[in-house]
Amino acid sequence: MRPHVLLVCDKPSWERVGPIIRRLVVGLIDEAMRVSLACDRECPASVQLPGLQAAYSLQRQSYFDMFNPSRRFDELAEYAQRSHPTCIHAVSIRCLDTALAIQQLLRVPLLVTVDTMDEGELGLLADVLGKDRVAAVMSERIREALLAGRGAERAGFVEVIRPGIYLQGRARPPFEPGAPVSILVLEPATRSPVFERILQATARLLEDGVNVMLFFIDSGPAETHLRKVALRLQIHEHVTFTGRFMRWPQTLGAADLVILPQPQKQMRIYALEAMASSTLVVAAAGHCYDTILDGKTGVEFSPDSEQDLARRLLQILKDPHQARSLAYAAQEKIRRDHSVSQMVNAYVSLYGRLGEGR
Repeated sequence: MRPHVLLVCDKPSWERVGPIIRRLVVGLIDEAMRVSLACDRECPASVQLPGLQAAYSLQRQSYFDMFNPSRRFDELAEYAQRSHPTCIHAVSIRCLDTALAIQQLLRVPLLVTVDTMDEGELGLLADVLGKDRVAAVMSERIREALLAGRGAERAGFVEVIRPGIYLQGRARPPFEPGAPVSILVLEPATRSPVFERILQATARLLEDGVNVMLFFIDSGPAETHLRKVALRLQIHEHVTFTGRFMRWPQTLGAADLVILPQPQKQMRIYALEAMASSTLVVAAAGHCYDTILDGKTGVEFSPDSEQDLARRLLQILKDPHQARSLAYAAQEKIRRDHSVSQMVNAYVSLYGRLGEGR
C-alpha cells in the first residue's frame, strides 16, 4: 500500500509557510505518495495544492463540538475508514489541537512541523511529544529552543528538516560598483525605536558617502511618523514607502540588502528567499535562522543598541567586495542546506519511519 499523508492546515499557517507546503506536496506526489488535506473553511490550500487525494473543510463548530471529534469529523472519519492514512502531518503548531483530535479519531502517528521559537507554543508541543507524536523543526535553533528545559528528554522525537527554497537569478550582481545600494525593510513599520534607527543609519551612510536607497515595503501604522523623521533628517529623497505592495518577492533579486529589524522568532520564508537571491541579510540578533551566520553568510546587530545597526551597515557597505562575498556565501548555504529535494526526501523518510513504528 502506498503511504498516505493527511495534512492539517489553517489559513494563518498557509499564509506563513504556504510555498513550502506546496513544494512538499508536489514532491510527495512525485514520490508516488498519496496526500489528503484537512483545513479550516477560510484556508486557500484546498484550491492551491495540486493532486490531492481528497480535501475536507473542518468548519468551526460550537464549543461543545471541540470535545467530540466524531461530531466534527464525520466525513473525514468515513473517508479514513476506506483509505487508511498512514500519518497525520500538522503543518504548524497552530494546527496542533485539530491534529490531536484527528489522531484520537484515526489512531495513526502524528507529525508536527515547527517554524517558531515562541516559548508558549513550544511548551504545548513538548508536553505531547512521544513515540507516535514527533516534531520536524525548521532550524537547529528552533530545536534547541524546543528542547530547552522540560523538553530535553524528548530529543529523540525531534528532527531538523529545513524548508526547501529555490535559488533565484538576478538581473545584476549585488553591490554593483557605481550603483546606489538598494535596501529593503519587509516588516510593517511600528513605533518601535528600531525603525527610526534604520533611518538614522541611512542618514549616517549618506553622510559618509555611501549612496543608498531605502524602501519600506508594506509600510505599516508608523508610516506617517517615519516620513516626518526622514524629512527631519533630510534623507526623504532616499526613502520610499511603497504601502501595500503585493509583488515584493520579485524585488528581492533587485535589492542589495534586506534588513530584519527585530529578532525573528518565527521562520519567515522571505528571509530565506532573499538569501537564495544572493541578497545580503542584516538581521537583529536572537533570530531563528541557521543560515544567517554573522560575518560568514550575513550580518547581525544588537537590537538593544542605538548605534550598532549603523555601525555594522557602515562597516559592510564601505567594503562592497566583502558584502558581495557574504551574499554569495549565503546563496551557496541555501543551495547546500535548503534544497527542495532534501526537504522532500527527509519528510518521506520520516513518514516511513513513523509508519514502521505503528
